[in-house]
Amino acid sequence: MTDTGRPIPSSFPIRQSLTVLATVWAAFATLCLATVFLLGHDDAWPVVIVTGAVCGLSSAIALLPLRIMSGHSPEGAAQGALVGVMVRMFLTLAGAAAVFALSPWRLEAVAGWTVGWYLLLLSVEVTLIVRYFQAAYQSVHTTEGSACSAR
Repeated sequence: MTDTGRPIPSSFPIRQSLTVLATVWAAFATLCLATVFLLGHDDAWPVVIVTGAVCGLSSAIALLPLRIMSGHSPEGAAQGALVGVMVRMFLTLAGAAAVFALSPWRLEAVAGWTVGWYLLLLSVEVTLIVRYFQAAYQSVHTTEGSACSAR
């Protein structure tokens, strides 16, 4: 129980979340590489993989603050999700800038693939976080309801 008398939700399921994130990443990478090769842009595959790795790594790292802060309180979980969003945004932008500065690829290619990866992985991350908060909300209200009916 927290100081306010509310139960602490279980910690964010990081292993399952990283598995889902990696599965979606691998499926999208396969789809993108197949498209790149079918369209005849054989020299574009490295930018797909590198920008995907930057976005995938930033998404995985962004889940850590939620995992760390979710065991303390419901407010901590929400703050962890917000910190994760900011970490993810910063790491993706910094990574994309570094890829563009250090690579021979054009800005349009780096920016386009980065935005594609970012939006896909953002939707996966938001889905995982919303499911966690729904489960935590239901467990808190189920616990409160059973405590009220026991009185």
